[in-house]
Amino acid sequence: MRQRRPGVKLRDGLFRFTETRGRSLPEETFPFDPQGSTPGELPALPALSFSCRSGMLFITLPSGRSLSYVKPRLGENRFGGESVTYLGVGTGRKWERIESYGPKFVENIVQGISRDLLCSAMRNLRDCDIVAHVHDELIIDAPPEMRVEDISARMSKTPAWAEGLLLRADGYECEFYQKS
Repeated sequence: MRQRRPGVKLRDGLFRFTETRGRSLPEETFPFDPQGSTPGELPALPALSFSCRSGMLFITLPSGRSLSYVKPRLGENRFGGESVTYLGVGTGRKWERIESYGPKFVENIVQGISRDLLCSAMRNLRDCDIVAHVHDELIIDAPPEMRVEDISARMSKTPAWAEGLLLRADGYECEFYQKS
């Protein structure tokens, strides 16, 4: 019978990348013109693409996965500026028109790319017993001979669609799930 060891929690490194390096990028180079960045700032990821089909706005991420927004419209927001609205489930749990703006779309794109990187890390660890994931963390129940450093190295492998992006995962062992 396999002896169970306390869970090992690991963090995907993208959160740290976007916090420290993403903020210093000039507005015009992130994320819409990755080729325009200078060396050392941002690797040249495949460009985002935007399209409207069948009443839906699609933002295709570098991984090839798309974010979708139902029945988008350009209009004026409550402050008199331009905004994009789309149909979605509002705070009252009913379908309603939701107002959006540039920074919110950027946040959705960053979160989408983060999710794609975490899924890539999970595929790299498909032979491990992943018992849960919370935001950018994986919780793994591993045998005693499995080292945290080895798991972190496997999580840090950059997917083909993000070639040049430097990822780093950190981890630790504990008896039960806890925040570090």
